[in-house]
Amino acid sequence: MRNFLISLRTQGLLMGRGAQVSWVTRQSRIRLLRRSLCFFLIMIAVLILGIFPLRAEDISVEATVNATTVELGESIQLTLNITGADDVPAVQLPKVDGLETRFAETKTKIFLSGNKMLRSSGLVFTIIPLKTGQFEISALTIPIKGKDYTTKPITITVVNSGNTNSTQLESRGTSSSLQDKIFIVLGTSKKESYIGEPIPMVIKLFINDLNVQSVQYPTFSHDGFTVEDFTEPRRGQQTLGDITYQVMEFRTLLYPTRTGDLSLGPAKLGANILIKNSRRQGIPGEFNNIFSDDLFDNFIGRYETKTIMLESANLGLKILPLPQEGKPADFSGGVGKYNFDMTVSPSEIKVGDPLTVRMRIAGDGNLKAVNMPIIKDSKDFKVYDPKIVEQNGEKVLEQVIIPNHDKITQLPTTNFSFFDPVEKIYRTVTKGPFPLTVLPLAKGEEAKIVGMTSPSMSAEPVVTTPEELGRDIHFIKEAMGRLQKRGFVIYQSGWFVGMSVLAFLVWIGLFLNYEFRKKFTADTRLVRRWQAPRQAKNGLNQAAAFLAQNDVRNFYDTLYKTLQDYFANKCHLPSASITADIVAEHFKNHSRKEEFIDHLKVIFAECELVRFASIDISEEKMKTTLRLAEEIIDFSERNTK
Repeated sequence: MRNFLISLRTQGLLMGRGAQVSWVTRQSRIRLLRRSLCFFLIMIAVLILGIFPLRAEDISVEATVNATTVELGESIQLTLNITGADDVPAVQLPKVDGLETRFAETKTKIFLSGNKMLRSSGLVFTIIPLKTGQFEISALTIPIKGKDYTTKPITITVVNSGNTNSTQLESRGTSSSLQDKIFIVLGTSKKESYIGEPIPMVIKLFINDLNVQSVQYPTFSHDGFTVEDFTEPRRGQQTLGDITYQVMEFRTLLYPTRTGDLSLGPAKLGANILIKNSRRQGIPGEFNNIFSDDLFDNFIGRYETKTIMLESANLGLKILPLPQEGKPADFSGGVGKYNFDMTVSPSEIKVGDPLTVRMRIAGDGNLKAVNMPIIKDSKDFKVYDPKIVEQNGEKVLEQVIIPNHDKITQLPTTNFSFFDPVEKIYRTVTKGPFPLTVLPLAKGEEAKIVGMTSPSMSAEPVVTTPEELGRDIHFIKEAMGRLQKRGFVIYQSGWFVGMSVLAFLVWIGLFLNYEFRKKFTADTRLVRRWQAPRQAKNGLNQAAAFLAQNDVRNFYDTLYKTLQDYFANKCHLPSASITADIVAEHFKNHSRKEEFIDHLKVIFAECELVRFASIDISEEKMKTTLRLAEEIIDFSERNTK
């Protein structure tokens, strides 16, 4: 070896400066030469594999799960491994009562088995249990190249989380479901009340051993009731039987508006459950290096989001009318317990000066239904309309009154009546009388009617004849006289009126255009929905151009990106998050949703296979896929607002 290095040195292959290079430098260059040679050989192998398609002599199909026993509230993954086939068909798992299945992803790997290079495609499905028990996923039959391949059936056991004896309990006929771990209950403090009486209502969300996020405020049917807004939810714990639940309480007040047997509910509440995946299973021959997603999933776990809509049972209430016996004539309409207060200020005034009356009502009833007592006009007082404000749980009235003479000594009493539903009686609170001192006006402060003075401009008023009824207003000019045109007035000309109308219409148009542009600029959701069909049309045209050039890879890349961007704009989501399940949630209320989503899943699966597996696709197949994508976008445009 040493002689070989000396030979290289003499030929100038390793040495740039002759004898000045040390032995260590020569060793370093030799290692660099070896690494470069290895890299060169690897690149040649990659190029050869890219030019010549990899094919396997045998085709195998196998369905595996990463766990056969799973806890309720977690999920498992079923992987359908298809080895040795270039064209992988779309597969849909059979429906199993108690299990929810979702297509997760397609993973394609090329690996070495013995002395053969094999391509394996893995169709990964997420299975979310909805109740405990044993479930069987029947055998799958996959047609590939004219031959059917059948997998083995798979049995999955679902147990209660944290319950080591769950299997024994289920064998005795006791099982639980996801609805046993999360549910809502609608309740009130009483089942019988009076019309207008405040009824405390609570909706409780019970959660046991689940990770729940994005909890929405509940909604419920309340025909025959008015409802206040929910307060901030309270959190706590509650034990039912031998199970401790995390509880979130939503509280509000109801006010019955009619009598009879009324129904409340059902209450509905939406939330997201984070379902933790069990340890994921890779495709045979797959190497999980330090940069692979699966390696991180094995340590920190991976989660699926399941959106649920919870619904409670209905609640019956009996609403009674208010009793007529003992009902005051000045009943305010308030039902509940109230405090009434009243003040009058100032207590000493002159005739014609204003008094301010303030009334305040507070309590646990419906203040909107309470009529405030109001002081009315009389021979003693001139009364102005009151100002009534409801704020901070109180109803406040301010009213200005003016005494008409100095014989007034007090403001009469004021009554406020309400019905007490606890004692089932009418109550009346009386305030007053309020003592007043009304002083007469001093000489010279009286109101006077000033008339015309005599020609001598004396200070004494001139006594005139009494006014006739209906003639208390004297016109300056009683007859109009002769009317005549005084000259040209520009605003009376026709062209001025026309130009004014035109200018007004132009201003209206500019204003509407400004408002539209302002709304269009501020509402990003509206902008994305408006641009979605135009961008989709451009993308489909580009895909059609790649189809005409028989460019398979660019065709499917463009088609996949077009569909992702289109539904991302429609759903106002990031493009990378768009899956067939997300789109299905967007069209959940449409009758043809299943057919539409199935077509979309087929296209997504086909795009994934072509983009990552480099399989051969015929031109007719590409035309069919393009036409199917156009139909999906057309269906979406016709069935969304």
